Amino acid sequence: MCFICGIDRNTFDRKHPHGFEYHIQKEHNVWHYLSFIIHLRNKRVTDYTGQEAYVATMLRQGEYGFFPILKASSINYDS
Repeated sequence: MCFICGIDRNTFDRKHPHGFEYHIQKEHNVWHYLSFIIHLRNKRVTDYTGQEAYVATMLRQGEYGFFPILKASSINYDS
């Protein structure tokens, strides 16, 4: 199961053009998400971009709606 979106391996292996391993390494790499959160903690708030400010605010509020829960734009649902 993808740690970021929560979609199971079987779904990716059936519906994703490159499969589950590609998805977790290239699209929803958990280390990229962690790196971004650490980046936000180390960057001055006054230097945030709009997207950084949005995510930082959500994290402070304990909101995680920026995570793509049950969403992966690369899954082909037509087949």
